[in-house]
Formats: sequence, structure tokens, C-alpha cells
Amino acid sequence: MRIDSRDLVGLPVLTESRRRLGKVLSFEIDVDSQAVTLYHVGARHWPGAARYLISPRQVASVTAEEMVVFDAAVREREAEARAIAAPAATISPVASSQRD
Repeated sequence: MRIDSRDLVGLPVLTESRRRLGKVLSFEIDVDSQAVTLYHVGARHWPGAARYLISPRQVASVTAEEMVVFDAAVREREAEARAIAAPAATISPVASSQRD
């Protein structure tokens, strides 16, 4: 089965557990192998909405109606996002050892 680029861009993207991630916004192709290397997925019109970079190996299936990605791919991305957003550990000031 083949899907035209006009049909691929805008294709709904869901996880295996049917969680909606958005739509295919764009994709990248390796010119040497002529294969898709990355899908850009998200909600085009939602400011601040999550964006996903999905590699072909994270895709469970693609049909003319939808792209399904493995649940694990999204969990990994969300864990990375939480780690980045976590506040950095702060160092408390050292108490002065001077005595009055």
C-alpha cells in the first residue's frame, strides 16, 4: 500500500491504547535511502500543545485512515520531557562557621 504525501500530512496519529497525539505535521526523508526518517506529530492549531518526533521504528501501523504508534514510544518521550522540566536541585548556602 502507498500513501501520497498529501494524505500523510494531516493523518491522525494515535497510540496503541487509542490516545490521540495529533496529526502528522510533516516528515523527513533520507535522500540516500529515500526512506522516511522522522515524523513530526502534534496539533497544528493548539498553542503549547505537545509535539512528538516519531521515528519509523516507533510506528506500529499506517493506514489511509490513521497512524498508530507504540505506547512505549510516547511514555519515553513524556518521561524525557518531565526530566527536562524538573527544577534543578538547589544547593543551600553553607552555614558560616564563624563564632561571635
